[in-house]
Amino acid sequence: MRRPERAAAGLTGVLVSLQRSWEQMGVVRSVRTLPLVDQLGGFDCPGCAWPDPQGHRSPRPS
Repeated sequence: MRRPERAAAGLTGVLVSLQRSWEQMGVVRSVRTLPLVDQLGGFDCPGCAWPDPQGHRSPRPS
């Protein structure tokens, strides 16, 4: 099996997400909101095809 030739979003996806959030919410609201993505007390990303199972949500990579 071959490795993918390129990432689906990667760093570009992160940068575009930050840009859009700053444009729509401002920097302060973005900094407060983005750490809540995919958290039990926050919200699950509606764009993700496979949400993380209960107990596996963390702001840090696993």
